[in-house]
Amino acid sequence: MSYAIEDGRVCIDAIRTLHLDTMDEFQISDNTRQEVTDLLTELENMLNGVRLLQELSPKSLDQLVSYGERCSVRIMAARLTQIGVPAQAFDAWEVGIMTDSEFGDAKLLPESDGLVRRAFDGLNPNVVAVVTGFIGHDPNGKITTLGRGGSDLTATQIGASLGCEIQCWKDVDGILR
Repeated sequence: MSYAIEDGRVCIDAIRTLHLDTMDEFQISDNTRQEVTDLLTELENMLNGVRLLQELSPKSLDQLVSYGERCSVRIMAARLTQIGVPAQAFDAWEVGIMTDSEFGDAKLLPESDGLVRRAFDGLNPNVVAVVTGFIGHDPNGKITTLGRGGSDLTATQIGASLGCEIQCWKDVDGILR
């Protein structure tokens, strides 16, 4: 595996360019640009920490893999708002998705149900909540991933907590093994 190292530091310029170009294409607001840029800087710093330690724990991996989803919901919510669909981005834990501390394959905690209901009770019903999938927080506030099917599970938990009908659509050919 090759790494993008520049002047002794991990370089995520290709990832940063992809996100910035997307935001440029859609003329995304400065506020969202700053949020995404801050997340990408945090990602780069984490990757440099992994490079220096030459160690990647399951807890660190869960945080690392969360960044793409966290950037994407911010861009998506901004774009929806821009085209006339009021939307707000949320990290899953902000709307009640709580897990155990089994990094890489966390399980939802039973209290997620009530936490999701309370979170959505406080939201404007005319605003679309764009929520990260497959990630949550453990009781210590650490980012966890739900493993295979985690995005469907996140959507299903939110929908079930709110008494909504849930439909999960897949657009992939074949089966992932």
